[in-house]
Amino acid sequence: MVGSLAKDRGRHIPHPAHIDVQLIDAKGRVLAERRDDIDPAHPRSASGKSGRYTYVASFAIEDARRASKVVIRYHLMAHGS
Repeated sequence: MVGSLAKDRGRHIPHPAHIDVQLIDAKGRVLAERRDDIDPAHPRSASGKSGRYTYVASFAIEDARRASKVVIRYHLMAHGS
């Protein structure tokens, strides 16, 4: 799974910001989850567009085939903060 996050004009993305991606089955159970950090000091541009940060989450094909929903959450802070 690959996606991108657009930064609002003039807004700073803090260092602990990250994306959580979950694969959910038809009964609402989490099959697998991954996290990818967003580091504003080293922006990865999406298709050369300024102000966009990409993220990547890889899953086992078995989990991807069983999933009926993908949940993506953006967090400004580290978990537990």
